Amino acid sequence: MDAAPDPSPDSTLNPEPSRFADQPALLCRLLVYIVAPLLTGLLVSSRGLHGDGVYPIDNGDEPAETFIEVPMAQHCLASGDILKINLFNNFGTPLLGDPVAYPYALHAWTYARFRPVVAMMINKFALSTLTMLVLTLFFRRYFGPLISSFCAFLAFSSPAFFYFMNNHPHQGALFYFCLVLLSLRWLLDSSGRSASSSFSNPSSPDSLTHSPTFPRSVRRSLLTPLCVYAAFLVFLVSVGINGALFGLCFIGAYAVLVTLARRHSPLSPRAPSAGRQSERQSARRSGRKGVVSNPRSMVWAFVLFLAAFIAVHPHFLEFFRLAAQSSRKNFDYQHWLVTPPWQLLKGLFVWAGEDQHIFAATYYSIPVSLFVVAGIGLTWLQSRAGIPPAPNVVAEGRRDACPALKEQSLLMLVLGLLPLVGVLFLRLFPDLAAKVPLMRSVNLTRILWFSDIFLMLAVGVAISAIAGLLFGASSTVRLVRPVRPVRLICQAAFLAAIGVTIFFRAQVLHELANWFLVSEPLTGFQPPELLDEMKPYTRLAAAVDPVPWGHEAKAASHNVVGSSARAITSNETLRNYLAQRSLIQEGYAGMTWFFRPSSPNLLAPYGIRYFIAPTLDEQMKQWGWKIVDIKTAPHPLDMRLVLYESPLNATPFNFVSKGFDFLQDYTISGNEMRLKIPANRGGSTLIATFLYQPGWKVYADGQPVTIKAWGEIFVSFRVPPANKEQAVLLKYEPYTNAYLIGSVIVSLIAGAFVCWFHGRCSKSLFG
Repeated sequence: MDAAPDPSPDSTLNPEPSRFADQPALLCRLLVYIVAPLLTGLLVSSRGLHGDGVYPIDNGDEPAETFIEVPMAQHCLASGDILKINLFNNFGTPLLGDPVAYPYALHAWTYARFRPVVAMMINKFALSTLTMLVLTLFFRRYFGPLISSFCAFLAFSSPAFFYFMNNHPHQGALFYFCLVLLSLRWLLDSSGRSASSSFSNPSSPDSLTHSPTFPRSVRRSLLTPLCVYAAFLVFLVSVGINGALFGLCFIGAYAVLVTLARRHSPLSPRAPSAGRQSERQSARRSGRKGVVSNPRSMVWAFVLFLAAFIAVHPHFLEFFRLAAQSSRKNFDYQHWLVTPPWQLLKGLFVWAGEDQHIFAATYYSIPVSLFVVAGIGLTWLQSRAGIPPAPNVVAEGRRDACPALKEQSLLMLVLGLLPLVGVLFLRLFPDLAAKVPLMRSVNLTRILWFSDIFLMLAVGVAISAIAGLLFGASSTVRLVRPVRPVRLICQAAFLAAIGVTIFFRAQVLHELANWFLVSEPLTGFQPPELLDEMKPYTRLAAAVDPVPWGHEAKAASHNVVGSSARAITSNETLRNYLAQRSLIQEGYAGMTWFFRPSSPNLLAPYGIRYFIAPTLDEQMKQWGWKIVDIKTAPHPLDMRLVLYESPLNATPFNFVSKGFDFLQDYTISGNEMRLKIPANRGGSTLIATFLYQPGWKVYADGQPVTIKAWGEIFVSFRVPPANKEQAVLLKYEPYTNAYLIGSVIVSLIAGAFVCWFHGRCSKSLFG
């Protein structure tokens, strides 16, 4: 057995050649940056290529929300308006502030060109590929290309995140998050030499250890802050608010930790005195000052974030207003996801998708867990011994080893390990999390979307150390290098462990990618024949849980107005009002609700004209409902649906009188409802059965009319007296189009000014 060489400065500066150095650099880049991302994207979306009409698409949220609201908003935008509310869902569901509908996300524009199913499949493939690519670029700051690609795959395939690749507002979260990290790190590097900028040796032939750096001429240009601004803007526009808020916390912590890692002496604290003297002389001759902390970069980043936030601040403000009134604000998510301790801990190592809440999985596998523990242990040994994370620090010796090691340690422990421990602790003790208002109704495992990226740094450290020991690169710790026969066995075992790790994670990735399967017809209203039986702009209720099939939400494609609630921002006051009158029934886990079968007289005040029931009910006939049609929904619904019609010809608009007096002449489009009021109805009070909230405006023949709440839930107003027919415009406009567009323009101007000013400051500092 041969002892490993002492990791002296000379051996660090001149590592012995690696066997991987013989690998052509071009082939390695092709594998890492093209082949691996494309294969991952194909693995995620391949089920849609079988040609049997079945697609790996969520059969619940996407068809009932994304496939309806995204094309609706884009069609409205094409007509010159910005859609702020879905008037066809749950007595009016605001889209401005909704954490699910993101019609203007970067990846949403595929819906403007393709059918929803095709657009979703394109997005799953493209975002999977791009996410793998940017994750690889992120890890390239710390490891060679092959190790970076391996860590990227582990981070992307984490079940905590990947389940949500099926959902439009979340499927691009890691891609946009890593864009922010990459651009932010570029900005942090631009103010001074960073620890990670010394991780690379451009002249090194070792494809495992070469890391890219950016030219100073580029870093000093306007491109640096421009990329940060654009990344922040795209992140805020394209990621669901829940994920965006978690992601922003990690982004802020990342900037702080990277800056803190620079606060050190430019010389290695444990270098021999002669080596320290040599380093001082070398630094003095070259004019180098080592790595320094420059908090101004964080200030620039924060200002650029504020400039980007200007564009989306109405959306965030509306979200917090709607969340405060939401019927889900008191939903106890923590006890709903409660898992026996043994099963929770077992789930870290053994995949059991059917036996746990799949959307709150915390699976890593045994090999990944061992690599994480080994990486953290090696980092601890390195920090105690003052040894740099070789073979990454090879360009300038030990001079920047301390911040490199400190940065890796801070990121993997503070942003990787601690969040995981915190989430597991709160899952084991749900009573603690349930007592905190902000945590009570939140799926805390979404924190792992972002923390798993930093946790995989530990895997990279372990792989780098083992590869260096077994394949000839300089070792980072004083280990014993085995003799050749034993070495070959260890190399084979190591490569087998890598293969097993990839196999386990790819297997789970494939299972989650095909967790939902649905045919394209089932993404629409079923059975579709019933749509032709309903008059447009009238309201439908269904005695069927809106999750997963969402009959009423999908009926919006035929301009039929729905009534059940499945939105996160569904109103608590409305739900309580209806529940007190025993008109509704709770649905999926108490997060949804829908109307019970009732007499036409009880449902008419809510504008309900049609009612769908899964059975032919004799009681409905006795109440006076008329059977319009009976159809059987196809598999897997396999249920007979009966469509009833109210004898009262109810509409969403009702004049206050002794009986029912419904307005029949009206249209609903976008944010507006246009009504034609008969001449004999001047001076009457009209109730519009849409949820009353700030933002409603009424105009009669172009003149504003005072609006009030009827029964604290619906919009009402008094029609001005007149001896002629009046045209009334009722519109939802919490923010005008001019304000929303102006916010974007101001954001762009502010971002451009900050970029210009940053360029001026950089020019004055660096010449």
